[in-house]
Amino acid sequence: MSDKIAYKLVNYSKNEELLKEIPHVRLLDLAIIFYCVLKNEVFEFASILIYYSHLKLWKVTVEEMLVYARNNTPRLLPGTFQSMDHVMQDIATSEAGKNPVKSASKWYRQSKKFYLRNIHEGYPL
Repeated sequence: MSDKIAYKLVNYSKNEELLKEIPHVRLLDLAIIFYCVLKNEVFEFASILIYYSHLKLWKVTVEEMLVYARNNTPRLLPGTFQSMDHVMQDIATSEAGKNPVKSASKWYRQSKKFYLRNIHEGYPL
């Protein structure tokens, strides 16, 4: 199971109740949380949120989970680094189903902001 452990960042204050039940590592105003990534013929991508009960069952620590996730996440969920202009064009194209709205993307192109996401960026946990 250790080769399927990944992590993601969530807002700490907005998830305080959930964080009482799941292993996590605080990072500034965020929390690193862990989940198990599942891939097969039926589900291209699925995940299972890891709870403290899983750690007890598997006899692993939060520190060990962090090591597993650090090693696995780049392999299981490769990241992409894109300009906000590109991201906004993707959103406009997917929402409108046609050519992206160019006027909205001008502001983002000038702002020089970037967005880091993984290959399953639209998948909620």
